[in-house]
Amino acid sequence: MTGTATLPDAQGNTTTVTSHLPAPPARDHRAMFDAMDIDHDGAISRREASGDKYLLRAYVALDSDGNRTLDYQEMLRWLDD
Repeated sequence: MTGTATLPDAQGNTTTVTSHLPAPPARDHRAMFDAMDIDHDGAISRREASGDKYLLRAYVALDSDGNRTLDYQEMLRWLDD
């Protein structure tokens, strides 16, 4: 809920009006991952990640298996933030 207001009418009756923001659209994480995976090898290399300074800063922390690439599951941690 983003807001609410209670308004009286001429007879003294009240009406409450409530506003809601629409739900955000679902994010297509697979499409985001595939767009970053320039060589289509199923992983994001450090070179591919270099286009995003925030991803590059988090790269080592996201590489949970230490293989120096980010697979889709590892990238989901970053894409979900």
